[in-house]
Amino acid sequence: MAEFQTLFPIQLYVKDKIDDYDAVQKEMLEYVNKIEWMWSDGWDSHWLSSLTFKDNPVSHLPKFSQQLAYSLEEYTKKMDFYYNTGVTLQASWFSCFHEHNYAHIHSHRGADISGVYYFSTSGDDGDLFFTSPIANAKASKAWANERVNFAPKQGTLLLFPGWLEHGVSTNTKDHARVSLSFNIQVDELRELASSDGYIRVTNKKK
Repeated sequence: MAEFQTLFPIQLYVKDKIDDYDAVQKEMLEYVNKIEWMWSDGWDSHWLSSLTFKDNPVSHLPKFSQQLAYSLEEYTKKMDFYYNTGVTLQASWFSCFHEHNYAHIHSHRGADISGVYYFSTSGDDGDLFFTSPIANAKASKAWANERVNFAPKQGTLLLFPGWLEHGVSTNTKDHARVSLSFNIQVDELRELASSDGYIRVTNKKK
């Protein structure tokens, strides 16, 4: 009897609605209301909370940080490196997509794990999409499914490998979508002592 096996699977973590949602949203709203949005001439596609990515909003959002830590624990455990590794926060930033805004296809190659949390979205204001990392598959019509779309949903948290190329399709609606993105580095667990048993999300050590 034949069996099917999957080679080189890509693990995408999807938390449909973050726990403690109301408290997280309230905390985040206070932060978002203080953002002075910036336009990057390099990207020339959407608004950012910082052009240097050094502000690290996640470090100022303790309720969200706690929920992110729980999700990272689940994700890293699934990836089989939970028991001997921990994680640190490399960078985080808010993105704002007004009508006609989008995000180019890109990756976060310096990060082990990347992710996004949808703070404000109508669900039809531009999908997140991932492109296949298997370059040679493009030569085959049977295997050339190069793009997978995910419609945004308010309160949803996604985690994925930082090297996985992705982008955001154009917002065709007359309102802005706001999301929080972040990059995570995997470290040895002994460097991140924890008293409560959960992986800690901390600022990267200098």
